[in-house]
Amino acid sequence: PAEISYTGALLVTTLLLAALLYLAVWRERRATAGFVMPEIKRKSQENNPANTPSEITGYFRNIFRKEWSPIVGGIALGIINILLFIRFRPLGVVGEISRWTTSLSDSLGLQELHLRGMEGLGACAMTVAEGSWFTSGFFLNFGIVAGALASAVFAREFKLRIPQTPIRYVQSIVGGVIMGYGAGLGLGCTLGAFFSAVPSLALNGWVYAVGLAVGAYLGVQWIKRFP
Repeated sequence: PAEISYTGALLVTTLLLAALLYLAVWRERRATAGFVMPEIKRKSQENNPANTPSEITGYFRNIFRKEWSPIVGGIALGIINILLFIRFRPLGVVGEISRWTTSLSDSLGLQELHLRGMEGLGACAMTVAEGSWFTSGFFLNFGIVAGALASAVFAREFKLRIPQTPIRYVQSIVGGVIMGYGAGLGLGCTLGAFFSAVPSLALNGWVYAVGLAVGAYLGVQWIKRFP
């Protein structure tokens, strides 16, 4: 917006999103007959409701147990992000986690953390938690994890998966470290630096998207070659 005004930034963002939608649908139509929402196989089919209360509770049960279409899910996430932007800040988790680690290091008397060359960027400012740790950012992060767990439990999709080979533990640890380090350098994760940045008309969201796509492609190729 600082370079081409908010109107220009909104127009460019809309055109880019439309182009990505076209490419995604075109790619899906080449692979299949169009975009296909994968269905989760259930162990048993539910019977028709026996009475009115059962039918009403069935409506709410469908919200948690049946798959949402990408359009409905995208609209819901967009509305949530707009409300957060108005009331608090765009959706993101890395900034709050950085505050936790900095505060923990300070309380343990460890050396103060610095991101040399990046201290001037607001998202990289290492600030120590003042007062209570239970801030709005804390509850936002906690709510994301708790909400994901609750939705998995309600949908009967929660299951502890234990890797069968030791290499999976190594891959998980190394991958987690790389993702965390990359999120710090990228000024956010896929939520703050991509999902929230693009609707905010920020150019860094698109730069992050390119890096995310390249990294995902290379990661998939690596797994295919070294399963």
